[in-house]
Amino acid sequence: MNKKQQALTIILALIAGLVGWVASSQLLRKQPVVVEKTSQIQTVFVAEGFQLVDADKKTRATLRLDAYGRACLAC
Repeated sequence: MNKKQQALTIILALIAGLVGWVASSQLLRKQPVVVEKTSQIQTVFVAEGFQLVDADKKTRATLRLDAYGRACLAC
């Protein structure tokens, strides 16, 4: 492959990349997301800790506060 063929190959690759980029940006454009305000009241749970249990009621993880008041997830 001589230098002229190599330069032509590089130019064609750049053009193909540019065409692919333009086409994909037009075809794969995402639609804007619209967020609706709701007037629903959210439920708040207040507890000193939570336990995750399996079907046999065996504790698999615990979410609680440690002695310093930091959240602690223990498995």
